[in-house]
Amino acid sequence: MYDEQKKHEKNQRKEQKRENVSVSRMAWTEEENELLDWCMENVEDTEESPRWRNITQIYFPERTEDSVRNYAKRREDRRNNVIYEKKVSESREERYSWTKKEDDLLITLILDHGMSWNLISAQFLTRTAHAIRNRYFRIQHRTLRCLSEPRDTTDYLYAIVVATHCDL
Repeated sequence: MYDEQKKHEKNQRKEQKRENVSVSRMAWTEEENELLDWCMENVEDTEESPRWRNITQIYFPERTEDSVRNYAKRREDRRNNVIYEKKVSESREERYSWTKKEDDLLITLILDHGMSWNLISAQFLTRTAHAIRNRYFRIQHRTLRCLSEPRDTTDYLYAIVVATHCDL
């Protein structure tokens, strides 16, 4: 019964979000900012529902719970002078091609761990999980082009092994 009620509430929130998409993207007014500040100081969690759901339903029904919570967090961070460090991507000069040794290691790790990109990326000092995943799919694509008659096109690990030994 409890799970059904939670599912129903979740579906209602999703529906409300769909209805409020254009409204929730509106800029916050000064009056809303003041009301949000008051809510952050005075509204607490209840046993029935969390704080942000209460604030959204009562004071900001035209906005989504996520937008209210995220905007409040950004305002709080600005007040406290929190500075977020952006992850700077490598410059073009610092990037380098994948080596045969890295490809072999990637294949071995995929055979051992499956597609657990974060786990696999821990073994590569200079490669991110995204770069590793992209390399896997590039090898996979190259393999399917390379093989004239693949034994089983769904056996991607076999295809990867063959691709690393295919000269293009």
